Amino acid sequence: MILIVFLLVIAEYALERRLPKFDVLDWLICVYVLMAIVWLPLQQNKILWLLGFRLDVLPFVLLLIIRHSKWEKIDKLIKIFFVSAGIVLTFGILHSVLLSESFLTNFGYGSYQGEWQSEQGIPSCQYLEHTNKVCRAISTFGGPTRYGTYLLLVIGFITAYLITSHNLRTAYCQVLTMMGIFALINIVLTFSRSIWLGGITMAIFGLLFYVRKKYRVQIVLFGVGLFFCAIVGLWITNLAAEKPFSAFPPPFIKTMLLRQSSTGEHVKLLKQGLNILEKNPLGMGLGTAGPASVRYNKLLTENWYLQIALEMGIQGLVIFLAILVLLLKRLLEHKRNTYAIGLTLSLIGIAVAGLFTHSFEETSTVMTIMIFGGIFLRNLSDRPI
Repeated sequence: MILIVFLLVIAEYALERRLPKFDVLDWLICVYVLMAIVWLPLQQNKILWLLGFRLDVLPFVLLLIIRHSKWEKIDKLIKIFFVSAGIVLTFGILHSVLLSESFLTNFGYGSYQGEWQSEQGIPSCQYLEHTNKVCRAISTFGGPTRYGTYLLLVIGFITAYLITSHNLRTAYCQVLTMMGIFALINIVLTFSRSIWLGGITMAIFGLLFYVRKKYRVQIVLFGVGLFFCAIVGLWITNLAAEKPFSAFPPPFIKTMLLRQSSTGEHVKLLKQGLNILEKNPLGMGLGTAGPASVRYNKLLTENWYLQIALEMGIQGLVIFLAILVLLLKRLLEHKRNTYAIGLTLSLIGIAVAGLFTHSFEETSTVMTIMIFGGIFLRNLSDRPI
């Protein structure tokens, strides 16, 4: 698909007899792509390089292509996005709460529970740690965290539309509000702490930068009220137990928040990755770390930025971060534009989640961000940063 779009863009420029005008963001992407291509002749496993290129580089290539071509009717694209999101969100709740844990096996998912194994299909259910009944929400995605990044994207756009809407009582806004509630429920059901932190960061950033001051106190009080209700609910649950307050917080809540095994594994993988980076500051090649490595050497870092550093070196990480910062800077220049707000919030949430997991691995989410980002920024390509 990306190749077809690329060829169409080239044809467009050829017919109009013009050349694209690159700015700093474009040139940084070009440098990043060239740094990735340098590894191709150096790596023996070309498949591994391709897998790494798809995850690490291809989204930025798509951004570069899209932002230098003409796209119309973006509102219709957004509506199509919301329609598909509504289906995904509804199924996410149904699968996590009502449908059997083996339901997805009818569609090619694996019958085992746990993390994905390269020699088997995607697991139909990932149990919450220390439980054998609670399936974490994955909807049609490959895992709860991957689904969570998509949810952050949906929440970002819904929030943007509600913030910029002049009349929240319209049927469209009410539907989006309901979708937002569904998305929040799904985020809770993923039981992904990295996604929760990304969502909380989005909420704080949105509150400070986009919400009018007169509404901030109301929103904060509403949030405090929800937190108080949750505490009261836990208190009542303990009173109803055979031995009230014998364990507080309740074991399930402790498992949901602390999850010592998972936390210990995160710390272990982070230390391991840092030790390897110390020995290989120039990188080890694309696909040698992160999700792309699962089929071969399986070197996970549970940190997207450390993964980029291990694959493309510290210099690659610097360019990657520079691209993200410049992209966010461009979007922040348009604080009252619906698309800019949605993309900014989503990108911030996913970037924060990337500190604790491989949040950019879900290419369907990242590609969507880059497509909409490219379409929105296409008219700004002549402006220097």
